[in-house]
Amino acid sequence: LQSYSGAFNVKNISQDQDLNLQVNDGGTNTTALTVQGTTANVGIGTSSPANTLHVNSGSDNNVARFESTDGGAVITLKDNTGAAAVANIGDNLYFKTSSSQTDRMTILSNGRVGIGTTSPSYMLDIGGGDFFVNGTNRDWGGAAGLGTHIGTGDFDIYSGVPGGGVHKLKFTNAG
Repeated sequence: LQSYSGAFNVKNISQDQDLNLQVNDGGTNTTALTVQGTTANVGIGTSSPANTLHVNSGSDNNVARFESTDGGAVITLKDNTGAAAVANIGDNLYFKTSSSQTDRMTILSNGRVGIGTTSPSYMLDIGGGDFFVNGTNRDWGGAAGLGTHIGTGDFDIYSGVPGGGVHKLKFTNAG
């Protein structure tokens, strides 16, 4: 154990050797945290962490808890080109993209799912623009779908590929 200028350091000075934090669990010493000497990977509940952070809860399915003391908690995933996040606000779940954390999908506590809306009125509420659903029939090798057209708001049921398929039923925005 070392302390320099107010910083407290725990150090293993042997090259490429793990640093372990052990606790006495009912009379048995248990390794609670491992920092691998060769990779600097951190393991909680595992002495062989495979990633930068590896958490293993054993047979307990509650692996981790991230808690905030105010009305929301956010976990952000970031790479060198952008970011995405999962947020809990109240009992609702939000999926966000971009560094501005724009809401893209919402799951409310009542089970309603919103894509393009944060306040879905239906079990599945798609708002904010056009949508397209595509299904493939594996027996016949074709595709079928339904969707709205960008700009016109027309609604189509078709067979074949989007844009090149055959319209089977069309509802125009004009009525």
